[in-house]
Amino acid sequence: MTPKISVVVPVYGVEEYIERCARSLFEQTLTDIEYIFIDDCTEDNSITVLRQVLYQYKERISQTRIVKMPVNSGQAAVRKYGISLAYGEYIIHCDSDDWVEPNMYEKLYGVAKRDNSDIVICDYFKSKSEHENYWVHQKITNNKNELIRALLNENVHGSLWNKLIKLSLFKNIIYPKDNLREDLTIIFQITFFADKISYISEPYYHYFYNSESITNNSESINKSISKIEQSINNYMVMELFMKENEIYECFQKEVLNMKCRLKISALIYILSKGGYKKWNSVFPRITFIKVITSDLRILSKIEYIIAKLGLYTMYKGIKDFLR
Repeated sequence: MTPKISVVVPVYGVEEYIERCARSLFEQTLTDIEYIFIDDCTEDNSITVLRQVLYQYKERISQTRIVKMPVNSGQAAVRKYGISLAYGEYIIHCDSDDWVEPNMYEKLYGVAKRDNSDIVICDYFKSKSEHENYWVHQKITNNKNELIRALLNENVHGSLWNKLIKLSLFKNIIYPKDNLREDLTIIFQITFFADKISYISEPYYHYFYNSESITNNSESINKSISKIEQSINNYMVMELFMKENEIYECFQKEVLNMKCRLKISALIYILSKGGYKKWNSVFPRITFIKVITSDLRILSKIEYIIAKLGLYTMYKGIKDFLR
């Protein structure tokens, strides 16, 4: 019998958090769920902890698969593999350091069936701990072109973890091979293929905001360059998809804004470490004038100018001090 929902959970280096995540999944009020945990060759005890938790939920054992990748492959490959294993009518993803409200999947599935939806989106919490939760409200439209614009402009989070998606929609997408922005690359395409989109203005997902994992100046120049290159590659996947489906002209302004944002990110994270030559190769046609005259926020443009002047490190220090 086809399960109502498949939940795909990548697992790597989350020994400290996997118990909280797994318990929130196994304690869902919806009973008919398939759980697919993908071990990306984690080097810690994440899988051991996961199995210990699973054995405490006897009714979930037969619904759960723990599958190991042959080699450490990264988020994009793990996600693709997990999707290929899924049998559910709908599919959703959960990051293994995050957690969900007990009724999340029942609520989303109920709306999906009520509205005959291809995608159901809910709000989420940005959580520093179980006791520090900030409700992120979103302006979601059921017009898919407007939703695509909101995703490309980063006005709506391009994640997969707060979006219940009909499994059949994954058949025709171009899967990204790189890890940065891979979820946005997927949900952008899925939205294009969707006929019906529903939105629940309640937060059911806890996105764990770990300040220690956020990119900072201690990151090596090579790692920063790799992240920028991965983002570029996935932007190219989205651009290719637009051209193949003859919608590039419709979203040309949003594509320009995406490239400008990445140009600014590259300036901040690469140029400050001496990677000027590499920064110049990031969308070379995106000039200073194009960034300044784009539709980006004024603050982004100001930070771009500050970084161009070589003052971003000092600016960030002052901003952090004033928080």
